[in-house]
Amino acid sequence: MVLLPEGEQNYVVQRDDIQQAVTAARQLPGNNIRPDSVSGGLSSSEGLVHGAFRTDRPPARIVIRVADKEYEAGVLRLGAEPDWGTYYAFPGPEVMRTGYAVTVYASDGSVLAQDGFNIN
Repeated sequence: MVLLPEGEQNYVVQRDDIQQAVTAARQLPGNNIRPDSVSGGLSSSEGLVHGAFRTDRPPARIVIRVADKEYEAGVLRLGAEPDWGTYYAFPGPEVMRTGYAVTVYASDGSVLAQDGFNIN
């Protein structure tokens, strides 16, 4: 996963040939997601859930819910762009059948952003 400072919430998730993917992504404007929101993406081959968040405070944690299970997501941020970042988690292939929900929490436990993503 690579975060690009050239665009709005622009990032790349790629297993092979990351440099080619980064070069292509630099030509794109990014996600430009709404303030206080979260986007979602899925790599069907590995059950990798990923996305971007845009919040007014850095998140303390991000949780992915798949069915009745919770997974702590890894979080990446750019130092120069404190209001956005990305997350990733590997809940496995079950996510392909059930969809998932993402909740972004502040350090005080309040919800900064959340959304659900259906696969069908």
